[in-house]
Amino acid sequence: MKKLTGWAAVIAVPTLVTGFFGQNVPFPGNGEDWGFAVDLALLLISMTILFVLFRRRGWL
Repeated sequence: MKKLTGWAAVIAVPTLVTGFFGQNVPFPGNGEDWGFAVDLALLLISMTILFVLFRRRGWL
């Protein structure tokens, strides 16, 4: 159950980030190259942090 919960948390991060940036409202960096880069960096960094934390605690 811990492994399932850990993977669900790691997978929830891209859902949260892409859901926020997928709204039909303007956000900082909308239509700019750096906006996509910031979005991608935020997604990868947060997923990596969660993965490392859960791996150290033995959940993954």
